Amino acid sequence: MTTPTVKSVLSQGDQNRLGALAQLSKLGLGLAAMSRTARGAVASDTLVLPEEAKALGVLAAYATVAGTQGPLTPVLGGAPATTEVSTTPGGDIVFAGADAVTEAVVIYLPHEGQIFEDVVDVDAAGAALFRGDRQSMQVISAVLGDGAAVPGTKTQVARGGTPATGEVALTHEGTGLAFLAADVGAGGATATVKYVALPGVGSGVFASFGDRLDAVYPLT
Repeated sequence: MTTPTVKSVLSQGDQNRLGALAQLSKLGLGLAAMSRTARGAVASDTLVLPEEAKALGVLAAYATVAGTQGPLTPVLGGAPATTEVSTTPGGDIVFAGADAVTEAVVIYLPHEGQIFEDVVDVDAAGAALFRGDRQSMQVISAVLGDGAAVPGTKTQVARGGTPATGEVALTHEGTGLAFLAADVGAGGATATVKYVALPGVGSGVFASFGDRLDAVYPLT
């Protein structure tokens, strides 16, 4: 006898079970990871996306109002060259300055995962770990508290990068952040960090939608 899974039971379409299945599988989170379309004004070469829908990567894009109009080639991270489009470390859409894009349509994939906002300790060396042994592939914002030598919101640089004054980077391991030690100060500080947690890792973090669908029904 085949062991029933959430996916197989969901596919049966039993109306008496659909509500429970949607709740158990966290269906809303799964659907939120589907591709999205953003259209609108581009300021300073950047199309800013909502906090709950930052981009993992671009699938397709078209510069509708620009010095160079037309389709753009998606690249994964990093600064785009002319006629290319990419994403910032914080998940917004970025265009090449030479293309002078002021309006665009972009189809993209968001990061899957829950958004957490934590106050974390930052040591004098500038290192901070996420709470609950969580990991992340995308940080939405990082703000050093008033006790820091240079408090305030920090600009993200590429993952694993070395931050300069006013900057922050997600570590290679994805378990925390690196600030410039001089921004933090000798006594350490705290930071308020908003980030997308890697599914299935750490305290209070759901498994990925695919894993939840493959779980044995009923979930325990």
